[in-house]
Amino acid sequence: MKPGRPSRPSKPGVGQTPRVPVEKIDGIGPSRAELLRQRGIKTVEAFRKTPAKNLRELLGDLAIGEMKKQSTKLINEARRRARIQERYGEVFPMRGVNLTVPRRSLTGGVES
Repeated sequence: MKPGRPSRPSKPGVGQTPRVPVEKIDGIGPSRAELLRQRGIKTVEAFRKTPAKNLRELLGDLAIGEMKKQSTKLINEARRRARIQERYGEVFPMRGVNLTVPRRSLTGGVES
């Protein structure tokens, strides 16, 4: 920060990882999600940071490596959507709906 300039208040959530529920990972349904939540693993980010050994103890012999890869993809997708939301002020769902962002015309209007 430069001297004499007031600091700008940061927007809530800017620069933070969006909170994606652990149920978004394929293979984790309601019962496994509840088991993970009881151990403090509530989000995909927390799942990704948990050592594979600990996850195997909780979930048994599942494809933990593939789940961790998917968790990284989900986090990256959530970050991308958060950037779009911040830029355009739109809320985009995580899955199932394909929304397009309106293009700006050369005259400054919005095209469909």
